[in-house]
Amino acid sequence: MTGSLWNSLETLSTQAALLMEWQQELADDFEAARAFLRPTQEQIESYPCTHLIPCGCRHRVIFESEEDISAVCECDDAVCDRISLRTSDLIVYALDGGMLAAAIRGAFRFNELENVGFEELRSRVVGSWGVRRSPVFFNVPISESGLQKEIDRLCAAVSNPFVLLTPTARFCTPMVQRALQRQGCAQMSLEGVVSLTAPGVLGLIPAAKATVDVFFGDFGKQVGRGKPLELAIARVEEKLKAIAKELALPKAEAVSPEAAVGAFAIVQKLDDGHRLKKATLMKVFRLYCIEGMSSRQIASQCGCSKTMVMKRLKFLEEKLGMPPAKLRAYSTQFERMEDELTDSRARRIDRWKLAHEGEPEDENG
Repeated sequence: MTGSLWNSLETLSTQAALLMEWQQELADDFEAARAFLRPTQEQIESYPCTHLIPCGCRHRVIFESEEDISAVCECDDAVCDRISLRTSDLIVYALDGGMLAAAIRGAFRFNELENVGFEELRSRVVGSWGVRRSPVFFNVPISESGLQKEIDRLCAAVSNPFVLLTPTARFCTPMVQRALQRQGCAQMSLEGVVSLTAPGVLGLIPAAKATVDVFFGDFGKQVGRGKPLELAIARVEEKLKAIAKELALPKAEAVSPEAAVGAFAIVQKLDDGHRLKKATLMKVFRLYCIEGMSSRQIASQCGCSKTMVMKRLKFLEEKLGMPPAKLRAYSTQFERMEDELTDSRARRIDRWKLAHEGEPEDENG
């Protein structure tokens, strides 16, 4: 495989040309690729220069009769001889996108996927991949901006991460790649990966199979995690729900500033009196009341179980006489108090002498 098929599709951007133009572009791949070409009813009025040293312009087609057709050079110097043509020479052949998509699907062994909902896209549905049936599309871009617009259309039409196949990587710039990655999608160039193995048949190039496996392995992991944008939105929504829950507390249940200061002092003293290796009382209090983290996030931060964090919060509620959630409104004051509590003497207090009844168990104990 010389790569002529994939390069030709981007060179002949309309995927429609005279048979001799396809032959010039496809070179060694022409005979095998011809199966993907279909004649159209399009009438052309010009013909490319075929002289040994071409003038570079297209010649005007003149119909004297059905048997007398020629192409005449209209350059200023007009040095080219007339080109005698037959009617069959003027037939425009277009790429059979459906047949090519089916051949690509066969090469990768994708599952079939209906085109329902994707009719307005310029990309061709190839199939689906994996247990989540991630859509796979094929697009022949003609510019970077055109490819970005098509990606926008795909993202609007497809709710799940998808794979976009292109003939080459010519227009797949870093900006295009970032646009895909933001949606958890991926792009693969077929050049150097898929080749013509017989007329109308495509297959994976043996040397590229390992690369394809890695590509879809990474894509599968991304699909499992979800779209980056969706994950970011979910985190924001989680924080908004927590804020809404706090705002929903009745005003009568609000904690006074004096009580908040007293609660902080109690937590400081409790923390000094316990030898906890993981999720210390002050650390849990700080992450929960000052940083506003959830119990799951605190467990991840402290390297312990969520159950242990819940146990610490329950212990604090018993000792403070109020749910720690009510103290979140004083996060700024607590941060200032932390900065002020720098007396080194507090760090030298014998923690064992301050043991309290009802001490929470350490994870190792």
